[in-house]
Amino acid sequence: MICVIGDSILDEYIFGKSERISPEAPVPIIHETYSELRLGGSSNVANNLYSLKNKIDYISVIGDDENGLKFKSLISNVSISTKGIFIDKNKCTTVKTRIISDNQQIVRVDKENSMNISKEIETKIIKYFNESIKNYSVVIFSDYAKGLLTDKLTEKLLGICNKNKIISIVDPKNISFNKYKGATIITPNKKEASLALGVSLDSDEGINNALRTLNDNFSIKNPIITLSGDGIAALLDNKIERFSSNIKEVFDVTGAGDTVVAVIAHYLNKKDTIKTSIYKGNLAGGIVVGKRGTSVITLNEIEDNKGTSKKIIFTNGCFDILHRGHLNYLKEARSLGDYLIVGINSDDSVRRLKGSDRPINCLSDRILMLESLKFVDEVVSFSEDDPYELIKKINPDVLVKGGDYENKSIVGSDLVNEVILINFTEGYSTTNFLKRII
Repeated sequence: MICVIGDSILDEYIFGKSERISPEAPVPIIHETYSELRLGGSSNVANNLYSLKNKIDYISVIGDDENGLKFKSLISNVSISTKGIFIDKNKCTTVKTRIISDNQQIVRVDKENSMNISKEIETKIIKYFNESIKNYSVVIFSDYAKGLLTDKLTEKLLGICNKNKIISIVDPKNISFNKYKGATIITPNKKEASLALGVSLDSDEGINNALRTLNDNFSIKNPIITLSGDGIAALLDNKIERFSSNIKEVFDVTGAGDTVVAVIAHYLNKKDTIKTSIYKGNLAGGIVVGKRGTSVITLNEIEDNKGTSKKIIFTNGCFDILHRGHLNYLKEARSLGDYLIVGINSDDSVRRLKGSDRPINCLSDRILMLESLKFVDEVVSFSEDDPYELIKKINPDVLVKGGDYENKSIVGSDLVNEVILINFTEGYSTTNFLKRII
């Protein structure tokens, strides 16, 4: 599980058209056409991780206000738990309102209170973090300098991470880096690093010296500096590494840093190397700046952009009455690669295999249920009794079947690189459910 802790921001976009100038002042009159709310700040990091199909624990603070309720609703809509969101009655929920006309941002209005969270909230977060640390493999500190990540809280939580040998990634907006000492990774942009260290980063030598200073003076194992159109510079195993930018067109830089951090965390969580993780994070940053507003990245965009094949997993079944056993099986299958394709028997095929009283749910309903699962990437139906021709067409890397196929002939095993058997969850089967209903 990846933990994201940091300042929550509600990004509001008001879109409209302008056809005349106001008689009251030399400003355009915007006729609103529509508006929308998006997750910003640390919640944009969490939303990117959700888009990349990670399990997330999100820790943040909101105000006791209407915008706080809107924020929690948005978080819930992407299936991220709100149990780690605390309410500080002394603060308001941060809202950034952008007014956009004909794809041009006219003005931004911020509503925020950057005072530090209360001591009481600090204590609650430390307690919650301590109780949950055993579940984390990576922790992201998304510091937007809105008062959540106080010096005391940051130092305490980083200490807990180090004690438990958990990877910690800091994305700082605060220019005082002392509280980040001991972090595994820090990802300031060039301006943030320059202000924090009090040095110029206008040359390669300046950037290289800054990376070594972050390593030597702040005990940060892998310091990273993002360089916008010039890519990323990093210190890895005491060696300076440069990652060239792949930016084709810049439409909006909002949240690009969030995406880079989320993607690095995602691949580190998958046990990829730090170098590979930064490479993919750099690719993702170049993609997301071509989108409008606060946006998220997908695995397909990253894999397609880097020009290499995804590890495709295939499994199949009737999936008539979806139950916990199916969910556990499909989730484990998805964890074996980058893209899970589920072959599903047509209604006629199910009747031939299961009898005239099956399926209980028609094909379109069964497909809809499978497609709603975040760990299923694609569902394809087939009308034959077995999926051999479908497997031949898809050409997956791995074929997954249930544990009951051990020592049995498996259709399509000659077409793939690897066959993996996954044990069923005991006590869960469609047949047993139907018997209980009868």
